[in-house]
Amino acid sequence: MKKISQCHSGKDFIQFALSRGANVRNGHGSHRIVYRNGHSVPVPVHGNHDLPKGLRCALIKQFLVLGISILFLVPAAVLYLAVR
Repeated sequence: MKKISQCHSGKDFIQFALSRGANVRNGHGSHRIVYRNGHSVPVPVHGNHDLPKGLRCALIKQFLVLGISILFLVPAAVLYLAVR
C-alpha cells in the first residue's frame, strides 16, 4: 500500500482513498469525487500523468479533512517535503 506522499497521479490518489475506506463516484469529465463523512474532494484523473506539486499539496490537505490520510497535524513545510 502506498503512502500519501508517494501519490503522484490522480489514479494514485483514488487508489489510496479506496484503500482507506473512502467512496468514489464519477464526476464530470475526467474527474472523480472522493467522499467520506459528508465531505467530498474532486480529484482530476488525466490518464496516469503526474499532478503538479501545488495540486498534490492541496489534495493531501483536503484528504486530511476527510480523515483519509494518516497524517494528523502537519506543518506546511513538512507537508511540502512529503510531496516532493
